[in-house]
Amino acid sequence: MHISPQCGRRNIFFLLLATAVFVFFADLRAAQARPNFVVISTDDQTAQQLQRMPKTLELLAAKGTVLSNFHVAEPLCEPSRVSFLTGQYPHNHGITTNATFWGPGGSFDNDKLGHANTIAAWLQNAGYYTSMIGKYMNGLSQNTKPIAGWSDWQVVVNPTSVRMYDYTMRDNNVLVPYGSAPEDYKTDVLAERAIETIRERAAAGNPFFMWLSVTAPHIEVLPDDQYALRPAPRHAGRFARTPLPKPPSYNEADVSDKPSWIRKLPLIDAAGEAELTDLYRSEIRSLLAVDDLVEGVMTALADERLLDNTVVFFTSDNGYEHGEHRLAFGKKIVYEEGTRMPLLARGGCFAPGKKLSFPAVNLDLTRTIVDLAGAKPGRKLDGQSLCTLQRNAAVANRRAIILTNGHSNAVRTKRYVYIEHADGSTRELYDLATDPYQLVSLHNSPAHAAIRSALAADLAKLETCKGAAACLVQYP
Repeated sequence: MHISPQCGRRNIFFLLLATAVFVFFADLRAAQARPNFVVISTDDQTAQQLQRMPKTLELLAAKGTVLSNFHVAEPLCEPSRVSFLTGQYPHNHGITTNATFWGPGGSFDNDKLGHANTIAAWLQNAGYYTSMIGKYMNGLSQNTKPIAGWSDWQVVVNPTSVRMYDYTMRDNNVLVPYGSAPEDYKTDVLAERAIETIRERAAAGNPFFMWLSVTAPHIEVLPDDQYALRPAPRHAGRFARTPLPKPPSYNEADVSDKPSWIRKLPLIDAAGEAELTDLYRSEIRSLLAVDDLVEGVMTALADERLLDNTVVFFTSDNGYEHGEHRLAFGKKIVYEEGTRMPLLARGGCFAPGKKLSFPAVNLDLTRTIVDLAGAKPGRKLDGQSLCTLQRNAAVANRRAIILTNGHSNAVRTKRYVYIEHADGSTRELYDLATDPYQLVSLHNSPAHAAIRSALAADLAKLETCKGAAACLVQYP
């Protein structure tokens, strides 16, 4: 058969076109073989309050993995968030108080942190679209331009960052003010923005990383220096009769084994308990809108057929004291109420219905995402991959992590927590298997002398460790 040159050229053209199309879709499939990531974080939420979020429990706890022994390295906003951004303990990233981040001469001004060298930049360099939605840091001003590493910068700015109404968002290079109408309720606005972004990324095709950081249940600071915590209008009046949780550590009667500054605290009286009860009810009301947000995000991922290739995490930046050990209306304490956070994970290596109890810390989340994304970190990460840890129970269950607040350092294992205070007032040792509420310190118990010595040695190693290998300390 004779084939004309024109016909031959046409066949070659179509062959090249088909090859190009095949390569394009092969590259697209290869790109999408890497998972998407959605990290939903709350502000000042305790592990106990998760029980007031039925949709989140159904969508993430029941259909994912619960990590019941997950902690933040430092239970305060900026140090905790920077540990997530950098994958490092506070003694390595250098942010140990809110002031060291955004105060006069703080790192946000002189860039001690290095905003271009965080998980966002590492994933962006690996081909990810990176989206920041909600609260980044307390000290973010209206003049702050989008930070390097973030493809999308939708952040709440000061002085309105912890308000539920009458706040301002920087939508990349545009300032968007919100008022006091029901549709301006911030948690709902953040949910809408996240859902819209998910739909946009589904159409784009390349993998994405989203940090969806909500303010609730953080107390609002209003213009008249008054404090409040307003729920979404649809949730007003909920939990009106819900009592304040009172674990055995609430208003602890005998604090003689606690540090000197706790021994000086008075018992909480009826008026103080009434205030704590009102606060607690307001907090869990505000979390109902977050529960709706989680449902909206998961529905959008399912509708866009992204759910099977997305790893979703739910956690908080630090806890809050509601009268435990006489501590009220505060945080930054290295007791369980301050450091132990909810962590729910769905997708990837996090199987449905699984419960993990080995010690984990928020900088592990960074390592996990970086490894799953195939990204190259620009820092020496201190954390361990949660996927690797759950495959190696012998290592995970013997692991020790460090908890700090700038004045006290603690080493936490699966069973014990040992605390040293900078003022030298006392040391504390608790066996969490028999004393989960940390009521009776065993630091002077002769029967626990060997345990105390081993934990003190572990703490000394962790206080200066750098990098994942050095920071993987194994309790004997």
